[in-house]
Amino acid sequence: MRNQGLTLHGIKRRLRRFKYEAFHSLPWFSGHLTNSCWQAKYNTKNQHLQSELASLKGFEDELQGLEEEIQQCTTLVKEASSQVDKSVEELEACRQELAGAQRTIKKLEKDYDWVVEESP
Repeated sequence: MRNQGLTLHGIKRRLRRFKYEAFHSLPWFSGHLTNSCWQAKYNTKNQHLQSELASLKGFEDELQGLEEEIQQCTTLVKEASSQVDKSVEELEACRQELAGAQRTIKKLEKDYDWVVEESP
């Protein structure tokens, strides 16, 4: 049987397959089995199928929880990336402002001698 995945559709499909196999694996057609014997075997198989279904449902719930956590982490990463981009833009603007201020200081030092004398 192919791996149906842990989706609800896959779980239902697997349950139908298990029920089919359980029904057809019993020798219900032979005359030596009584109805109660057949019913007992069917009940045993059905209980096994129900426990499998519960297990698969648990896995489905766990996967859904993990998908929600992944989505939350992805959102946090996107927000952090956006903030980093803004900070990089602000840093670049500050660098340009600093370079402009340094050019202005050098120009003033060339134009006015007293600016150099009063510099620390």
